[in-house]
Amino acid sequence: MALVEHSKIVEFLELVGRLKHIKRTGWLLCDIDDCESIAGHMYRMGLMTFLLTEENNPTKLDRFRCLQIECIVGDLTPHCGVPPDEKHRREAEAMKQIAELTGIAGDRMYDLYM
Repeated sequence: MALVEHSKIVEFLELVGRLKHIKRTGWLLCDIDDCESIAGHMYRMGLMTFLLTEENNPTKLDRFRCLQIECIVGDLTPHCGVPPDEKHRREAEAMKQIAELTGIAGDRMYDLYM
């Protein structure tokens, strides 16, 4: 993919910035009033990857990959009633759209997700 246009970078950052104000779907469906935002969840999950060390990571998860994936996966929950194949299709389509905004970095994000 060619270098990304500056306007696309701004569009991507605006998209990510909106996640601070969107409450997590699962909590809303359970009528939780004071619930975390999607960005808040992403931040906490990102920090969790730093807690994985050689000693407490028996499954040998790739910490960097986990951190990157957490930044791009959607917020569909089992409560949404979306079948797994449809959930995957929607997430893949969302990733494709996000990747198109971010050039080479988007290619990397899409490859990590897929």
